[in-house]
Amino acid sequence: MLSDIAALRHNYKYEYKKLQHGRQVSIAEDYYLKVYVSATDLAALPHQEFEWIDEWHNQDGHVWLIGVICVSKLKSSDWWKQPGVSLLLTEDPIIDNIDYREVGKRSLELAGVHA
Repeated sequence: MLSDIAALRHNYKYEYKKLQHGRQVSIAEDYYLKVYVSATDLAALPHQEFEWIDEWHNQDGHVWLIGVICVSKLKSSDWWKQPGVSLLLTEDPIIDNIDYREVGKRSLELAGVHA
């Protein structure tokens, strides 16, 4: 608090210094989210946009899934904003790297097992 008082006495102006350097800030879109999605219509869920789906349920006119999707695919589409569709992040939703999943698939293929 004393430093604030001293700053005010010297007409110090509070500011975010990095903004003055003219650098453009951009938000990364190359990461993946594990999400829970529910819908009242199966056609409302574009399963092909997901990297993979861990769970899928369709019962009594209600569909829901838990899967992994790239943030860029969410930003470029609006299916998840439509009436009757809900999208929620799961606990610990950010997945930085999906390469381990591809390595696992390739290992199974080499072993003669097709997923």
